[in-house]
Amino acid sequence: MKKNTVQNLKILSFIKIFDRTLLFGVFLMVYQPIRAQIPAPDLYCIRNDTLQWSVPTVNCGNILGYEIYYSDAKSGPYSLLTTINNVSVNSYFHITAGKDFYYYMLTKADCPGQLPLSSDTLDNTDPPLVPIEVVNVLNGKCVITWKIPATTKQLSYIIYRTTPNGTLPIDTVSNTNTYTDLTSNPLVQSESYFILALDLCGNASIFDKPHYSILADTSFDYCKRELRISWTKYQNWANGVEAYQIWASTNGANAIMVGTTDAATTDFTLKNIAKGDKLCIYIKALQAGSNLTTQSNEICIDINAIRPVEFIQPISASVLSNNSVELKWAWSADADLQSASVLSGNSITNITSNTGYVYNAPAVQVNEFTITGINPVHAPVFFKVSATDFCGAIYASFPVSTIHMTGKANEDKSNTLVWDFLAPAGIIVKNYTVFKNIAGNETVEGVLPANVNALKDEVDIDKQEEAEICYYVVANVEITLEDGTVLEEKIRSNDICLQQFASLFFPNAIAPDGLNNEFRPLTVFAQNATYTLQVYDRFGQKVFETNDINQPWKGKKDGVALPLGVYVYYARLLQPNGKTEERKGSVLLLR
Repeated sequence: MKKNTVQNLKILSFIKIFDRTLLFGVFLMVYQPIRAQIPAPDLYCIRNDTLQWSVPTVNCGNILGYEIYYSDAKSGPYSLLTTINNVSVNSYFHITAGKDFYYYMLTKADCPGQLPLSSDTLDNTDPPLVPIEVVNVLNGKCVITWKIPATTKQLSYIIYRTTPNGTLPIDTVSNTNTYTDLTSNPLVQSESYFILALDLCGNASIFDKPHYSILADTSFDYCKRELRISWTKYQNWANGVEAYQIWASTNGANAIMVGTTDAATTDFTLKNIAKGDKLCIYIKALQAGSNLTTQSNEICIDINAIRPVEFIQPISASVLSNNSVELKWAWSADADLQSASVLSGNSITNITSNTGYVYNAPAVQVNEFTITGINPVHAPVFFKVSATDFCGAIYASFPVSTIHMTGKANEDKSNTLVWDFLAPAGIIVKNYTVFKNIAGNETVEGVLPANVNALKDEVDIDKQEEAEICYYVVANVEITLEDGTVLEEKIRSNDICLQQFASLFFPNAIAPDGLNNEFRPLTVFAQNATYTLQVYDRFGQKVFETNDINQPWKGKKDGVALPLGVYVYYARLLQPNGKTEERKGSVLLLR
């Protein structure tokens, strides 16, 4: 039995030079007396030239020890390195090991006639380099794919990423060659990765060159309607980059390739961008000499966010009761304005004075600004609005003016009103409403058609309060903006106040002892006027004077009755509005 065991070991050493598994099967078929096998130690790793194994379970007899065989070539020949007789030992340090040595083990056991099996053959080399194939950006995260190296080692993979604190491991995975880094942020930075192989003993491969995700960025030039796309290079493909492709989708449609560049060019300009489009852009890199590709982050841009001034349209310049002017205008609500100003002037060709308007973003469709320090009473005031966009283009509205009302008090005790209105384009006057105010009581004097701009108002002479009447007119308009919006608006004119002429009517005779015994005037609208009455005799002597319109002359001088005769009078009435009424005549004094 002992002789048979030695013979079997010699045959096994010979088999190790060849493919031990295949020839061992052939050996079993030839060597019929062998009916069982001695299990080998489980040689599972070699770390720092130390072999480590698990003690086998042998049922046919006691374990006597272990034999370790080695070679500098995987195919052999193998030589006995050492025999370990302590059956409880499960490691061995090969002090003279060279690089790229291969090892296997046999179990020595008290099992006559049974053939020992060999363990797996392991080498003492580090795990092989793991080349990254590509770093893609998908759904906003980095996806790393690598080549699984050809090796007999059982491997795991450590994923490293470069961070502000250095290159750090972020995860370890097995049985895969793809990893999605959920902690990556490739939308704002280019991420770089390494993959290291790790065997069961904890041996790790060396670092290969890092691969970087492509970071794309865009800037939109509205003035030229061009989208400039730039990106970082894809680095450390073995064959380098052959070309870059620019892909774009419009308004949710499938992406199409819109341009290419060579490997040295990392920017591209997309021209003739349509307003209102939503573009999503990403970059693809093509590896030279293969069909391997990778893509960048995707950037989506809403072109509607940047728009010019589509229109500026005046709506109204309405005079308020304090003679300030409320200006209203409309412009495109989503206009990308840099600044705007409101100008005023005294004619349609002289609108240059800055009113102090300050534009505050964002733009809204209908705007209001109250303008003070102007005088819309004596003449119409003209306005226009100008705006400057971020391209430096200047847009200006058509002029608009206040409604200017004028009027006069007529001697026939009526007031005539006239108004002028420069209606801008898009404004339709539906009618005019004329308001009048008598002693604080406001009423509607009339509603007039759009083609009428004058009114004559009869004054009631029996109502002293109608000596002064104030008026204004309101234009009721419909405005169609250039974007199709229809607005209703009331545009108010300036106020005017008209004071009627005061009238004096004197009798031509008085009889102090009769019915008509006082000389004083009948008056119309003489309230609050400054009054003077002087009476002279035929010699030019002043016999009476008063400033009280209610004080009569009763044919006396200093209380003494004057004789019958013709007397001359002079009367003067000065109204608060500056109008003067004078009367000269004679009166017959009867006794």
